[in-house]
Amino acid sequence: MEASLALLLTAFVSALGQPWPLGETNSIEGEINDIMEMVPFDRVLAVAVDYAVYDQQVRRFVHYATGESFKKNVASFEASPQFRMAAGFAERYNVNLYSLANRINHILDIPQIRLSRKFPGVVAQFLKNTFPT
Repeated sequence: MEASLALLLTAFVSALGQPWPLGETNSIEGEINDIMEMVPFDRVLAVAVDYAVYDQQVRRFVHYATGESFKKNVASFEASPQFRMAAGFAERYNVNLYSLANRINHILDIPQIRLSRKFPGVVAQFLKNTFPT
């Protein structure tokens, strides 16, 4: 089950397209893009579709992931302080979780995340005080 879900997740990420939602160019972005270029997404997608059609556990997961309860859970998580803290932490490494979440929201057909202008600064200050470098 874990391998089939990992394969399905890889196919899902490939559907998000290139490049990854990172900020300015850095070594992490280059490494991720190099890895993404090595993955034969057409073959991964074909195998993922086979799993989605023939594997009962993957079919149940796909059924859940395309349902309303999953959309509500995603929206609830994105509204949580934990998501905001994770996004602020990821921002320190030049990874934009809001951009990634909005791409996923678009695929799921749920509202995009809207931020107040002062909020990212509040998170950044909290993280700076909590996790000094």
